[in-house]
Amino acid sequence: MSQKRSFRKRAQYAVLARAAFALAFTARRLPHGAALSLGARIGGLMHAALGSRRRTAQQNVDAAFPEKTAQERQNIVRDHFRHLGQNIVELLLFPQWERRFQTRVQIVGRAEAEKAAEQGRGVILFIPHTGNWEILAPLSPQFLPKPMAIAQPLPHPSLDALAVQCRSSAGLELTPREGALKKVVRGLREGRAAGFLADQDAGPSGIPTLFFGRYASAERSPAALSRKLGCPLLLCAPFRNGGGKHTVFIEPIPQGGSDRETLQNIYARLEQLIRERPSQWLWTHRRWKTEFPSSSP
Repeated sequence: MSQKRSFRKRAQYAVLARAAFALAFTARRLPHGAALSLGARIGGLMHAALGSRRRTAQQNVDAAFPEKTAQERQNIVRDHFRHLGQNIVELLLFPQWERRFQTRVQIVGRAEAEKAAEQGRGVILFIPHTGNWEILAPLSPQFLPKPMAIAQPLPHPSLDALAVQCRSSAGLELTPREGALKKVVRGLREGRAAGFLADQDAGPSGIPTLFFGRYASAERSPAALSRKLGCPLLLCAPFRNGGGKHTVFIEPIPQGGSDRETLQNIYARLEQLIRERPSQWLWTHRRWKTEFPSSSP
């Protein structure tokens, strides 16, 4: 990257960081409904301004839902951006968790998580980018033993510091992605819970896994660690409801005869959940970037 382009990037992130702090200051002083409305408006602006992300989302939705009309698919993308805007605002509101969220989040399958934790072998959570996946940061310490999650640092230090403060405000330990595996394995052996946001493209080293009729590259680690360490593996998928409420679905994942089969079990169930709420998965990500032959695996 040229020096001029690098400077421009740093300047853009600096402006974004100031905007995030201003948004946090404003949102934390609004009633909850008004804050979410502000988030939806921000999402609408993102839909209009982020042409590349909008086109990626539309391409993904068009391929995933060929049975829907063009207008229905466009509406999914538009609603998706509004949803992302609300996610951003909610993240900034996490330091006010007790007042704003405690009574607005329902956990379906909490007993499954507690049962898995009681085994003392550690718990692996497969967390997809559904609903507001960020709510698991302040929520998971309430029902899981010393949870930890792998997090990719944001590109600007002030922006990253704000995100870390919001995510860790209730006791979640964030582990930087670089060198995280050893720390996660040690934590699991100590009986802790580890969350993996592992539904994004895993590159050429990933496992071909059928997802919305196409093979996608799936990260092996959640299935492989569960098999090698004997840890229970749970799908933990949050979704947004009306009125600022959320439901988190926690389900045990059937272990297959191989990591590939286990991952296919995860993605088959995840696809079912997304089809019920199609605007609430991260369509802006190039999930099928890594291409496999149509006859894979």
